Amino acid sequence: MEKLKVHGKLLKKYIEESGRAPVLLQIKEKYELWANAKDSATLKKKFIEYDYFFDSHFQEIREAIGSERKFSTFIGHRLEEFIYLLFFKICKEKNLILDKIPPGNIISWIGFDEEGKLLVTGHGADLVIGDWRKLTFKNGVSIGIEEKQYFIPKIIIECKQYVSLDMFRDLVTESEMFKRIYPHSLFIIVCEVIEMTDDFKKMKKVWEAYIDGFFNFRPGNRRNPGKLSLENINNFEKIITDYIQKL
Repeated sequence: MEKLKVHGKLLKKYIEESGRAPVLLQIKEKYELWANAKDSATLKKKFIEYDYFFDSHFQEIREAIGSERKFSTFIGHRLEEFIYLLFFKICKEKNLILDKIPPGNIISWIGFDEEGKLLVTGHGADLVIGDWRKLTFKNGVSIGIEEKQYFIPKIIIECKQYVSLDMFRDLVTESEMFKRIYPHSLFIIVCEVIEMTDDFKKMKKVWEAYIDGFFNFRPGNRRNPGKLSLENINNFEKIITDYIQKL
């Protein structure tokens, strides 16, 4: 299983595009300490140190990368890669696939057209733990899908830099869609910060119905985020690891 290193690949690209900006070379040194960590404790420790340096040089890094869109993409992938590496070893030991799954590869809806022919819709997800299966769907009218590979998830993890109320509503819709097809799979949301409001709290029943875990690694909000919390990261890691061990 090849390691997913989207954040690292973007960093390498931006270093060259910036003319090897010193701050990005410093970031690379700190990135490699957690990206190549041999154990979970070192990975978490070095990721938190990397994050502290990143926050301390936030504006300088943004200016070195140049484009706001590129900078947002760069930030958006760091949590995803960290979580991927957090569970890479245990998934490999359990012969489970851990990967970013592109749209169209996880079945999210099965229905019929006006003539009764089968229709199958697929979605993707940020990170998924499970396995690929070759499936065929057919009825008396038609073969909707024949011998096509789909990813069957055991755990779906949506990784976000932050979650606002509007984003959360979209994630609820997504979780409900997946839970109808995979009722025994976990649907997890993890983010750096939550834009917590009273409206969020009113949706608690929805969380319990469709979402198996909602984790934020920082206190505060998007405009004023706190430091990464090792305790929050450990709580998230334990729940996922315990579930994987039972598979």
